[in-house]
Amino acid sequence: MDDQADAANAFASRLSNETGLDVVVFAPAEAKAKILTGQDAPDGVLMDVDLSAAVGETGTGPGIAQDIRIKQKSRDIQEFPVIRFAAIGPVERNIKGDPASDDLFDLKIQKESLLKDTEEVVAQLHGLLEIYRGLKEAKTEDVQTLPMLVGLSLEDWELLGHLGFESRLLSAIQSAPHVAAGTLMRDFLLPAGLLITEDLLAVRLGVDVSASGTSWDEVKAKLPFFYSGIGGKRFVRWWARGLEAWWLEATRESRPLSNLTPPERVERLNQICAVKGLVPLQMPIGSAGSRPWRLCSLMGEREPKETMAIDPLESVRLMPRTDLPPWVDPLYAALGPALQQGKDFRLNQTDLTRLSRKHK
Repeated sequence: MDDQADAANAFASRLSNETGLDVVVFAPAEAKAKILTGQDAPDGVLMDVDLSAAVGETGTGPGIAQDIRIKQKSRDIQEFPVIRFAAIGPVERNIKGDPASDDLFDLKIQKESLLKDTEEVVAQLHGLLEIYRGLKEAKTEDVQTLPMLVGLSLEDWELLGHLGFESRLLSAIQSAPHVAAGTLMRDFLLPAGLLITEDLLAVRLGVDVSASGTSWDEVKAKLPFFYSGIGGKRFVRWWARGLEAWWLEATRESRPLSNLTPPERVERLNQICAVKGLVPLQMPIGSAGSRPWRLCSLMGEREPKETMAIDPLESVRLMPRTDLPPWVDPLYAALGPALQQGKDFRLNQTDLTRLSRKHK
């Protein structure tokens, strides 16, 4: 759904070719008439934010997304994902810093990313369709439902999971598939917490991926805690607690992984995985400390997104715009980016002052 027909048709053509899906462009008025009445039941909707260029349109993408969600909850129309698909400019102008519309969208994709990261965008769209199909079939009365959804045995879920997330997801499944999909995406697959991305996996193992070449691929292939649950083929993740449990068992190390420096981690990793060529990660300029464990949240907010490893003991706490559940990692900012954005009131000023004095 877009108000710029020519640009939208170009995006639709590219997506159709890359995904194998039939992507069709609708102007806002036509889309509302077809979708909100149930006349058209799409597999999913890509929604722009600013629709003001459409003749006679006074609404917005988030407003129409809200209408769709209400109709889905009342079962007047079918369940399908709604994805925010907008350019950087309209997002920054209309909704940046305001989390009010976050719950309406299963996924947020910048239009610019389709040109740069086509493969990732395509994987995410297919993954979201798979997630909706799986959640529509989920049975909340079965004690095995959640472990099965996330690809674990009941015993392994008790080790790697969190009862709070289990309660929240099962409650969401009882409500509606789109409510469950939102919970699964925003509280599980997308944030660092129970699961971690490849970027964060490399940080926690202390590996410089670009410098390590194929040795890093060899290591990944030998790690036994890969996420294989719903959406896992498209959203590539690893179990965070699985990493720590595997490390302790494999190394018999008395110190936890997070207490080691990258050279110490890589030395042991080379031995455990019987590989050569792994290069230790070096802390980036602007990131204090020597024991990387998280990623800088401020750098992750930039467009395009940037990745910076941080040592949380030498970083600035960042207040989230909405409360995070206890199974999601807290937010931190590296000292350098935090100093650049010192007027951002989310930054913990006590941390900022202390670390500024320490690392003059």
